[in-house]
Amino acid sequence: MRQLRGFGALSAVIALGALAGCQKPAPGVTLQSGSRVVRASPAVYERGGKQVTGTREVKVLKVHPGAVVNIDVDRSLAHRGWTVHITTGSSGSDTVNSPVLHQQHFSFNAGSANSDVVVSQQGTGRSPSGLWAFTLQPSLQ
Repeated sequence: MRQLRGFGALSAVIALGALAGCQKPAPGVTLQSGSRVVRASPAVYERGGKQVTGTREVKVLKVHPGAVVNIDVDRSLAHRGWTVHITTGSSGSDTVNSPVLHQQHFSFNAGSANSDVVVSQQGTGRSPSGLWAFTLQPSLQ
């Protein structure tokens, strides 16, 4: 009987420790074009006033030139506000910046050259509180 009580107490301590370590995951961003989909976690994200570094991997989405590219963001990101920055060409001279968005969806047409797409979450002041990075690669397949 003592062993069962000890096991119960140990189980309760483990469960409390597991719950204390739980955090809400950082919001994600999904890009979709045709049947292709990529989802990214933030490269940098602010949580509780502290900057957290996430994955530095830039997600790549192959797209047909002229195809519609859809961006979907998690609800918490849409609630705070977000922007899209699309840079095309090697010199970065062709850049499109969206206004601040509060809906979960944004779409645009893919160009015929590689494009860098950065989604940024509105922060306080001029600095974003989150960044998600993607590359669009034109593909005829």
